[in-house]
Amino acid sequence: MFEELSGELGYKFFKIPVAFKESQNQSSHWLKVRKEKPDWMIMWGWGVMNPTAIKEATRIKFNMEKFVGVWWSGGEDDARRAREKQPKVIKLKFPWNRNRLSRSAGYFKDVVDKGKSQVKNRSRVGQNLYMRGVFNSVLIAESIRTAQEKYGNRVINGEEMRWGMENLNLTSARMAEIGLSGFTNPIKVSCDDHANNGPIYIQQWNGTAGKGFLAG
Repeated sequence: MFEELSGELGYKFFKIPVAFKESQNQSSHWLKVRKEKPDWMIMWGWGVMNPTAIKEATRIKFNMEKFVGVWWSGGEDDARRAREKQPKVIKLKFPWNRNRLSRSAGYFKDVVDKGKSQVKNRSRVGQNLYMRGVFNSVLIAESIRTAQEKYGNRVINGEEMRWGMENLNLTSARMAEIGLSGFTNPIKVSCDDHANNGPIYIQQWNGTAGKGFLAG
């Protein structure tokens, strides 16, 4: 997509592939960044690559207000690495509302306090990666429920699960029913449209917390 748009919009686009074995040693790649002097950078990172890239970006004094990470690059632990030098990292994520979950006494009572959460530190409840886990769990459970409404209340197979995922209709009313009112935007997908064409959430790390807004 970026390559196609570069021809249409007239900007220069270059890629820097990072092999897994180089995840913690990216110095040579960042020498190229320093040479090319890009206006913006997008980090398609995962795992240990993220904090290393942020550390290298701050080391060469790249403008972190123009350093964007996709949703797998949006963890608080990764962004904290830039706090002392350039505390402004932008990340893209799904549009969930952490405050809705963090303020939910029922969630702590029924999930966290009963030991059903793999994260034992209550302060991490509501962080980006935690919310992603909750969001993924909702999608899986609701897809199973959708499939069972069609095929019966039994253990479903892979083909039936696929049908459930491709016919998922997660409405605001359903989110309220399962105790997650306002947690995320309604989601309706189909076989032809897996993306739902909803907005994304853009969050900028300010050194201690994230400040964000929705973008269509």
